[in-house]
Amino acid sequence: MALVVNYYQTLIDVGLFLFFVIGAKVVILFTIRVPKPSVPRARRILWTGFGVWWLLSGVLQIFPWTVTHSPGALSRALYRYQPLSVIRAYHFFLIQWTSQPVTWNILAVIFQVLFGIMLLTEAENIAGRITLALAAVFAGIVWLIPEALGGMLSWPVSAAAGAPGAGLVAVVTAVLLLLPAGQWSASKTPERIRQGLCAFFAVAAVVEANPWSGLWGEGIAKIFAVSPVPWAQKLIGNAAQMAHNGSVVYNGALAACFLSLAVVLWKNTGRWLTLGFAGALLLWIWATGEGFGLVPSVGANAGTAPLLFGLIMIAAGRPMGMTQAHTGSQTQL
Repeated sequence: MALVVNYYQTLIDVGLFLFFVIGAKVVILFTIRVPKPSVPRARRILWTGFGVWWLLSGVLQIFPWTVTHSPGALSRALYRYQPLSVIRAYHFFLIQWTSQPVTWNILAVIFQVLFGIMLLTEAENIAGRITLALAAVFAGIVWLIPEALGGMLSWPVSAAAGAPGAGLVAVVTAVLLLLPAGQWSASKTPERIRQGLCAFFAVAAVVEANPWSGLWGEGIAKIFAVSPVPWAQKLIGNAAQMAHNGSVVYNGALAACFLSLAVVLWKNTGRWLTLGFAGALLLWIWATGEGFGLVPSVGANAGTAPLLFGLIMIAAGRPMGMTQAHTGSQTQL
């Protein structure tokens, strides 16, 4: 209890610092007007959504769920179904984190909140690009260590549990946005993203349908999150019970949904149909497999599903056109 009190006292000091940082940024935005270049609308939406995702991840990191854990408890929270060899490989990280949990958790909060603020206020300039690069490095570290390669070292692997990991999808998103705006095409770039998403969900369907995965039986329990938030855990528990009572039907439905989404993305015949179907599926995955981000985690807390939906949103349907510059003439990039 004393550790939690100390954590919140320190967090208040950090919160005051961030309050003044945000205040300063708001003042700068309203006093110093910098013309923004014309960029494809899809790129602008993805950039904004990525900033919101980092900000949400920072807010979710505030909960002290990884502050009060011993190394053993933290390993069970982060690496629940990982092989013993994987847990041993991350022993150094577990010891380091639990030796100074308040400091490390607050640093994780600061990094993610600042990434969000900078991306939302410094779009398409040098500060924003530096932030993207730093966010990519941070997300890569998160994917390698706290996420244990997105859980892909355990068995079974399922996109319904958040694989291949929010950190990896965040790295891919940052790399896409790090491409110069002039190399973004209003048609070609979203098209390539859509093709990549189509391939991803096709592979997810095959992996889900693998008869040796264990997901057709009791192994289905491994695709559900464990949350310390009662209402979230109640929702997850009800879904897990439903899956346990009919694992063949549940897993078959998941595989069919992944394959259907791949087909819908490949045909690309209707934007709203695609967004509606993808939104419903990814919301279910976010709720049951990732607990709405309300689970003990370190970095990239908001989860994989929101990032995947953001990519689908800019890639589905007809190409999203160009925006106009804030000042000056329009520029075709």
